[in-house]
Amino acid sequence: MDAALRAELGLVNDDAHSRSGLFGLHARRLGEREYASRIEGRLNNVAGVIWCKVVSFGRFAAGVYDPATLNTPAPPRPRLATLPCAANELLQLDARHLSLTEAADPGAGECA
Repeated sequence: MDAALRAELGLVNDDAHSRSGLFGLHARRLGEREYASRIEGRLNNVAGVIWCKVVSFGRFAAGVYDPATLNTPAPPRPRLATLPCAANELLQLDARHLSLTEAADPGAGECA
């Protein structure tokens, strides 16, 4: 399932999903913003996923061009509803800055 989630996101250097993944290089437009809700919707449609929630969503400072030089911020991390993008920018997601965490079904036990 981890591979399917990563494919759906279209991470940096994932050429197989660069046209279909949400952050795929050829799937994005310059200046296109991104929404936490759209990420949740795409990942909720992956086979085997019962529920998905984005708990952290933000940007690194401008002017950094090598993702390997960036460290994920310490908690608490921001969770923006919308990630803005300047007209001359293209949003991408590097695998080093993605954390997927399995959790219990949030509805388990509600109707018991």
